[in-house]
Amino acid sequence: MIRKLHTLALLTGLYCAGAALAPAVASERPFVLGGHALQEDDDERVWEASTRLEGRGGFKALDVELEYAFEPNLSVEFGWARRLGDEARESELEVGVRRVWRDPARHGLGVAFSLEVEVEAERETEPGERGGWRYGATTLSMPLSWQWERAGLWTHLTLGAQHERDEGTRPLAVLGLQQPITRQLEAFGEWGAVREREGVLHAGVRWWLKREKLALDLSVLRRRDGAERPESLLLGLSVFDLSF
Repeated sequence: MIRKLHTLALLTGLYCAGAALAPAVASERPFVLGGHALQEDDDERVWEASTRLEGRGGFKALDVELEYAFEPNLSVEFGWARRLGDEARESELEVGVRRVWRDPARHGLGVAFSLEVEVEAERETEPGERGGWRYGATTLSMPLSWQWERAGLWTHLTLGAQHERDEGTRPLAVLGLQQPITRQLEAFGEWGAVREREGVLHAGVRWWLKREKLALDLSVLRRRDGAERPESLLLGLSVFDLSF
């Protein structure tokens, strides 16, 4: 019981410390755009909680995500994001369902399907002015995962489509890599494109403070939006196997 209270206190502290910050694209941690088809056999009726801070000059962002696993291959995700820009502040809510159809540990190639729906609320810079909630985007994707056993390298390929309110439907393709360095440390990276002139390049390290229970992520993200290529520093914390 005391351990659970300590975990909740840690998550609450991170939330309060970043309440003015934010980011986001739906993803599977530690990635920001892509996903994976991995599953843990003991993930049944447990929660995963994660939070991530993003800083880039005058732009700051925070997102918080909760995932509940009904069983090892079926989970539902809830996300909240807040970002502060030069012209407006925006909040986003997201709900998603993820199903793993083939476990890569058993079949070599893992296959999963993910459906995510996002709504957003925009507030103008004038105090007291708020816009209502409105549909933001829907993303349907199929992550594929396999491991190069000799090197221990995990490769994740995410293919799908994203429909945005003002942009229409566009293809999504993301390549992600995870490479264990030591038992407590692993490197990861991803390259993704939503369309020809938009994408991300993301790389960092995950430090397991407690193996399979508590992880800290530190990474650098470069977004490509037309001719602009701004860079951000990301700090994330994930807690696994929470049961109440």
